[in-house]
This record gives sequence, structure tokens and C-alpha cells, in this order.
Amino acid sequence: LGGTPLADAIRHNNRVARTMLEMAGGLVEGDPKLLNLQEAQASRKKKEEKEARYPKMMQLLTSCRETARLAQINQLCQDLHENIPLICDASEELLLKMEKGLLQQHAQQQNQPTPHCPEQVISRVP
Repeated sequence: LGGTPLADAIRHNNRVARTMLEMAGGLVEGDPKLLNLQEAQASRKKKEEKEARYPKMMQLLTSCRETARLAQINQLCQDLHENIPLICDASEELLLKMEKGLLQQHAQQQNQPTPHCPEQVISRVP
């Protein structure tokens, strides 16, 4: 009925079988030792199943598109990381050129007279 051999011997009042099973380390349901053994067995079985699946999982992982794409992304990130100093230098240089151009444009605008009345604005229109 799903019990242990020792539990069966006890239930059927078989003293010889009970004594032999107890001497051999037999256990009954609810015994902490049995629970520990069952947990250890379940853990060992789970570990063995995981180890058996490992080669197939590795084969699937190494051959999937996502892994290939991840490798590409990692390479792009590495390339970007290597070029960050160049990008920063180029950005700084561009900002300096833009600032210089804005200053020159502002200076040119300062040299032109600003119209004060509509007649001056109309006379400037071609």
C-alpha cells in the first residue's frame, strides 16, 4: 500500500521480518532518517537529470540566433567602447567650430544697422 517493508512487517505482525529489517536499517514512513534519505535521493535524481540535459542545452544555446546576435552586440559594444575617446574629441571639436561660427555670425550681425522703422525694412527688400 505504498509503505516501507518495515511498515508492512509491523502491520502484519511478522517479528522475524521486522527484526531483520530493523537490523538492516529499515525505516518507516515519518522517520526523519527516511525523510532525509528521500530528499537526498530526489536531489541526486534532479542533479543527474540536469547533467544529462546539459550537452543538449549547450548545443541548442550555441546554435541559436539569439546567441549569434548577442555576440554581434557584444562586438559592437566593444568597438563603441574603444572609440568613445575619439567620439568625445570629435564632439568637442565640432562644438568649438559651431561656437566659433556663431560668434562670427553674431559679429557680422552687429556690423549691420538694425532697421528702426518700416521704411528702412521695405527699402532693404529687393
